[in-house]
Amino acid sequence: MEKQLSLETIKLIEKASKQLNMNKELVIVSAIKSYLEEAELKREFESWDKLSDEALENFEKVL
Repeated sequence: MEKQLSLETIKLIEKASKQLNMNKELVIVSAIKSYLEEAELKREFESWDKLSDEALENFEKVL
């Protein structure tokens, strides 16, 4: 799949590539992986939060 990137995005990728001493493709792949890991972690925290709320409600009912 090919996608045209804006000039601003290209400049950001080039800047990151130079700062991290990585080729541009690796910068993009690393960014995508990082984003997906963060999204998964957010879902996991939300799940734990929901379970915590349910456990607290059940505990309060027992009191």
